[in-house]
Amino acid sequence: MNFTATRRRLETPSPAIPPPAPPRRGGENTPPLLRRGGRGGRFAVVFSLLFFLNAASECATYQADDMPWSGYWWPKTEGGLVTGNDYRGHPAPLEKYDYVVTGSYDGPATEFGWKNHYDPQALSWAGLCFCWSAASILEPEPVHKGIYKGTVFRVGDKKGLLTAAYLGTLYNSYPIDAPADFHRLLEDFIAAQKTPIIMDLGTNGESWNFPVFKYETDYVQEGNVRHYTTAIYYVVDQVDPDIIGAQILSNTHFYYFVSDVEGNITESGWENGSGEYPPINASEPFGTECQNPGLSYEKVKEIVNTAGTDAFEDNDAFESASLLTTWNYNLSATDSDYFKVLMKKGNRLNIRVEGDPQDHADEPLEVYLRTYTPDRTLIKETAGVGEQKIIANQGGAYFFEIAPQHTSTKEIFYNLSVQQTLSFGGIFPILPKGLWQSGMSLLIPDRYSWIQSDRAIISLTDQSGFPVKSYTDISDSRHLVGMVEEGFGLSPFAGTEYIRVEADLPFWGLQLATDGDAVMLGSNFIPLDRASSQIFFPHFYRSSGWFYDWQTEIGIINVGDETEEIVLTSYDAEGFVADSETITLRPGEKRESDTSAIGILSSKTKTMSAAATSGRDCLIGYATFVNPTPGGMGRDIVQVTGRREPDNTTLLAPHVACNDYWWTKIAVMNTGEADSTVTFSAFNPDGRVFSSRC
Repeated sequence: MNFTATRRRLETPSPAIPPPAPPRRGGENTPPLLRRGGRGGRFAVVFSLLFFLNAASECATYQADDMPWSGYWWPKTEGGLVTGNDYRGHPAPLEKYDYVVTGSYDGPATEFGWKNHYDPQALSWAGLCFCWSAASILEPEPVHKGIYKGTVFRVGDKKGLLTAAYLGTLYNSYPIDAPADFHRLLEDFIAAQKTPIIMDLGTNGESWNFPVFKYETDYVQEGNVRHYTTAIYYVVDQVDPDIIGAQILSNTHFYYFVSDVEGNITESGWENGSGEYPPINASEPFGTECQNPGLSYEKVKEIVNTAGTDAFEDNDAFESASLLTTWNYNLSATDSDYFKVLMKKGNRLNIRVEGDPQDHADEPLEVYLRTYTPDRTLIKETAGVGEQKIIANQGGAYFFEIAPQHTSTKEIFYNLSVQQTLSFGGIFPILPKGLWQSGMSLLIPDRYSWIQSDRAIISLTDQSGFPVKSYTDISDSRHLVGMVEEGFGLSPFAGTEYIRVEADLPFWGLQLATDGDAVMLGSNFIPLDRASSQIFFPHFYRSSGWFYDWQTEIGIINVGDETEEIVLTSYDAEGFVADSETITLRPGEKRESDTSAIGILSSKTKTMSAAATSGRDCLIGYATFVNPTPGGMGRDIVQVTGRREPDNTTLLAPHVACNDYWWTKIAVMNTGEADSTVTFSAFNPDGRVFSSRC
């Protein structure tokens, strides 16, 4: 009997799939239990088909109701969730998460990420494709940037956090040992349940998981053999982390079924080369139990659900302008935003507008910055990235407006820095990070209970001298004391440099820092009005790397309003110039270096100076001395700034420690143009001179 070939949509009901293996938890790539040859839920390998003897053909297409979304697979060799290497740098997605949850970029979620998501020596295909696949099936796609607790989370950040949260995917696994398994999975999940399913499509022993959401199938009947051509469509993950939507690829697989006279499948196999790299297995995700102990799925969902709004959404007119203080803000410009800052006469205001620091070069900031007087008269308008400085010639609320340059649906996010300069200011120059803890104390003696409008603003600055965050006090308290982190909410992290204090009234201050050993490092605050055009470092140790050497770090801060060229000059023991170099410091910038890394210093140089070529009084400096001996107690910080009146020829050392444990070294440098006779006098506790030497 001659049979003619036919193609037809498979319509005959098939036996139900037996229950899958117990649910499993997924990790990076395909979990070990799902690799080639793994055993999960089994399908019956015998099922019934109807055969037709005519030559007509028909192609059937099936698609899931919900489309998975493309996301990045975060290769382990790059570790982008913590390094940002293959994304937008620091802060990376897990660092941002830790910052909004713990106040530090180095929190527990990031710590777990360093240990589990980054290994430069990992296999080139190791990554989070399985976790991304599960998230893309079970979670709605993040399609907007958002601001959560002042931090911008881009689409890539959000998708990355969802992917990290699915390290611990709960899933049912199904091996694909034959084409019958493959075909039945497509029928049951995509055709019948209208849901995608994860398939491992790896080759050469590699594991590559993708969410399959659609397939097209037809067949040709030749006697009792049915030859199938089936194309599967899946979403891919080798994309930009910020992608929105789905990039799709397809694979075509060829296989056959052999049936007996009753229509039962007795044999199946791959053909036309499909057997070389067939699908390995399939997984049905249904939830997650996140394995990262520092990452909360619920908190991740809160972050993911933020849209393109910020904390100031009703400030679209002068009357509803939001009151700001010294701080750094991440905001969105969907329409005009109005802000105000309270100023007293003579106060200065510096407003800086920038794009998100993680914006690419091809993402210009398209906004206007307009500043206004208290009577709402326009002071100045600037476009794009820029900075405006205002000196208050009257007291009151000064306004400024941020407005998009064009009306569009484009999401515009920008960084706004507001810095107030009040009547009195000073800095605490060092801000150790990591295990170090810092405390500070301020005394404002002229505060009174019936006046509660005198401000004290304590701000944490970045490398350019602009505030990252601040603490504002308008109480009548004369004494402010606390740990920098717990008491004032100013947690130092990488990129923060020093603490700046601004106040309406005179104040005094003290800073202490410790890394937990027996000695603390401390200093009085340095008033800004003691800045000088030239500062001197009369003594330093230049470390040679030996175990018991003292080490010296020299710090220079430009506290002025202009970028300055600074000439560093070294001198020998006789006061002659040994070498010099020129550096540039932006306004507010701090430069701190170990003396072993300063090129103009050598074993023959004994002192150093720093001078602004402009002659402006803009420099403050300090030196820290550390003895790294295990258990060593040597630490100190010394201010090297301060202008003296011309007729002031006396220097005082108020305390000289000298006993079996402590010693004190005093260095004096002649900064004049001529030789000078110097007299050293020692005083007893009641203030009388008991010894002098010239």
